[in-house]
Amino acid sequence: MIRILGEKKHVKFGISPLNKEFTIKQTVSPHNDKREIFLQCIQAHCHNLYEGKIAACFLPFTTKYFNAYYNKNLPEDGALDLYAV
Repeated sequence: MIRILGEKKHVKFGISPLNKEFTIKQTVSPHNDKREIFLQCIQAHCHNLYEGKIAACFLPFTTKYFNAYYNKNLPEDGALDLYAV
């Protein structure tokens, strides 16, 4: 459906294959310059759609797994609900 809509509206887009492996992207160490850290990421310009939400990074969708595995409580926000008013 996204592919059809993008083509119909002449929007440039790419759809990557399903990622089944994870690399280290999370840290519990605080960063002073979050923008700089974000822009250093190779995936900084990959927008992500998941369960009706969109984010500039996949971390809002995967932090729950990090938190569960490492028994941490990092914030899981950062995505916009596409169905919210």
